[in-house]
Amino acid sequence: MIKFGLVLTIYFCLSVVLFLIASNTIIGFIVYTVVLYPLYAIALAWLWTIVLQSRTKTFRIKYRIWSIALALQVATILMSPGNCFRAKDGAPCYSNLQILLGNAPRSGPSDIPHWTLVEHAFPGLLLAYGVAILVGLWSVAKNVKCIPDQN
Repeated sequence: MIKFGLVLTIYFCLSVVLFLIASNTIIGFIVYTVVLYPLYAIALAWLWTIVLQSRTKTFRIKYRIWSIALALQVATILMSPGNCFRAKDGAPCYSNLQILLGNAPRSGPSDIPHWTLVEHAFPGLLLAYGVAILVGLWSVAKNVKCIPDQN
């Protein structure tokens, strides 16, 4: 169980770095700092509470739930703001997906139409990702079992 706690802690740390690299904008930084990082702190505190109470027990991982969480993480990174030039003037941000697949620039101004459906999906995907992480931890906490005696 301790190994699982360490692996998930490393995953959260790498996710923080990945989210910051993928969305190098002020808006992305604020959203991640206010929403995602406190959620990670709560999840880590809950995780280590489970781990320390169940050191000698075994557990089951629900791979479907964690696969959904990883898919939502990738979708959140793709939908996150990538170019927020003129955001102070009320202009929307181009998403990382539009920068990768469309012809939106990584920085600077552009007159390319925005993919508003993609840009507006970001907050909902971030919330869904956070819920998936908490559901994944709940499934682990619920499936902790005692190891049968080996004698």
